[in-house]
Amino acid sequence: MFKRLIHGYSQLLIEHPVKTKSVTCGVITSLGDAITQNIVNKTSSSDNHSLIRSCKMFAYGCFLGPIIHNWLKLLEVVFPIAHNATTRQKFITTLKRVGFEITIYSPFITSFFYSVNTTIDYYYPDEKTPDFINEQRLRGDSLVSVLKSKIERDLVDTYSVSVRFWPFVQTLNYFFTPLIYRPLVINFISVGWNAFLCSKQQQ
Repeated sequence: MFKRLIHGYSQLLIEHPVKTKSVTCGVITSLGDAITQNIVNKTSSSDNHSLIRSCKMFAYGCFLGPIIHNWLKLLEVVFPIAHNATTRQKFITTLKRVGFEITIYSPFITSFFYSVNTTIDYYYPDEKTPDFINEQRLRGDSLVSVLKSKIERDLVDTYSVSVRFWPFVQTLNYFFTPLIYRPLVINFISVGWNAFLCSKQQQ
């Protein structure tokens, strides 16, 4: 049964790579949000799960999937690994990819997460929208002002956590995992990471 699922998913990755990665990322992101709502940030038994919040995170994840897909393709172009490369050459190139990623991609994608979700919370608030966003929105602060506050509050802290976590994960991923399955590895590891991000977003 498991082998059939893996085979079917592999076929979808081959035939519809972007769509498959998009939906997968959406599901994983909403799962991280569910963990945040029901475990990390749950304060009482009456604190109900917000389906609207999960739908927002699913939509964000679907949008994020193609970005991850194209980023991994870019790394293959910028830092190619020859088929006859030695283990040492492959490892050095892997470290270059990881270094490039934490320098360029990590701060971008962290800013992107907070910018997109803060914008959604600003225009479409729900019961899980952070108090500070509601307060600034209700007193008439502009979206730009709210975004600036959010980035100043959380970007550096989140980025500092990411550079202690993702380089190790991505070194193993880039070195051992075939390209077609790398987004899947990222997505599964991201269940916990997305729970952390969603928790930060809801603070």
